[in-house]
Amino acid sequence: MLFTLLVVMLMTPRTVFSTRSCPRVCRCSGSHFYVDCGNRGLTKVPKFVPYVVQSFTLPNNNITRLVVDQFVSLQQLEILQLSDNIISEIDDGAFNNLTSLETLELHNNRLTSVPSAAFTSLVGLRELWIGRNPIITLQANAFAPLQRLRFLDLGQLGRLQTVSKDAFAGLTRLVYLNMAMSNLKSVPYLQYLTSLEDLDLSGNYIEVLRTDDFLNLTTLRRLALVLSSVKTIQKNSFNDLSKVQELDLSYNNLTTLPPELTYPLYSLRKIDLSENPWNCTCELSWLVNWLGVHVQNRTVDSIGTCDTPVILQDTALVNLQQYMLQCPGGNETNPRLEVPEGDSASLFCNNGKAREVSWITPNGTVMSHGSYKVRVRVFNDGSLNITSVTMSDSGLYRCMSDKTSTDKWSGTILKV
Repeated sequence: MLFTLLVVMLMTPRTVFSTRSCPRVCRCSGSHFYVDCGNRGLTKVPKFVPYVVQSFTLPNNNITRLVVDQFVSLQQLEILQLSDNIISEIDDGAFNNLTSLETLELHNNRLTSVPSAAFTSLVGLRELWIGRNPIITLQANAFAPLQRLRFLDLGQLGRLQTVSKDAFAGLTRLVYLNMAMSNLKSVPYLQYLTSLEDLDLSGNYIEVLRTDDFLNLTTLRRLALVLSSVKTIQKNSFNDLSKVQELDLSYNNLTTLPPELTYPLYSLRKIDLSENPWNCTCELSWLVNWLGVHVQNRTVDSIGTCDTPVILQDTALVNLQQYMLQCPGGNETNPRLEVPEGDSASLFCNNGKAREVSWITPNGTVMSHGSYKVRVRVFNDGSLNITSVTMSDSGLYRCMSDKTSTDKWSGTILKV
């Protein structure tokens, strides 16, 4: 009897409370490791939750505020679900002591800003869901306390107006970022995200992809920009994306792409260019050639069809041949030059002065006066010379003057 009494006296408060019963309005399972208080019409977080709880779910309630030390006794908590409430305030210190928390779900509430100060104690957080909130600004260092974060959902931020350049500072371990349907007018500054593998920017209003938008994203494997109003992609925009395996640019307003844009995409396995109003002229000759060599899933559904010119309307890009691609402002038909294999070929350009001429080869390589590659050279008179031609040299070569508009091309089809 005395031994039993001593044991009871030595029990800590945590030991006693860990065995207390489940809150009356909730459902507990797994020896109170899992507490479900969802869909109960709650206006506040229930008190006296078992200390041993690891998963605490409170979705679809009417909770409006999280106060200081709201969960301070739940040191073993790993998953906290607070989605689909009406939370508009999260006090600094609301998540105090939640050092074991790995997943926090706050999506579909009424937060107007990211509660950065409340995140200070969440040193082990891996996943944060905070989309579908009326957040107006992503401020500098918004997620800086969450240095172990790997998954961040910021989708459907329909009222978002500004994203600070330093909003994602500190997130060097982030692997997944969703900002689909978040009212973006441009790609936010992402250069802090040096471990990012999956990026979704679909459903936004990003008309231009700029050269520095994806700098330092050398680990990215998937990039989605579906239905994002993209009209222009600047040259070299994809230079750091050598690990990308999936690229989705479907349902945009693209008519052409700059030469060599996709060349850095060494790992690409799947590309979707469908539902764009492609202008199938000689400016796309490099793309037609590149798709045939590098992309495995060359299907009509994923690559898309021509919108213009009328003669090629609805023609699948995968079915295009180089001779079909005329040069705007040039000859009605591209002249042909037939050269036996092993001979030299000289192609001449009539657009502008000799020293101002640029050539684009069938594989998209750009060459100008003084340029030299193996067997290929641009001479002083602006002509392009290819020595010891092979079958692989066949295709459309187009030229223009550096001082003329980009729609004043002329082309020559080389057949070996």
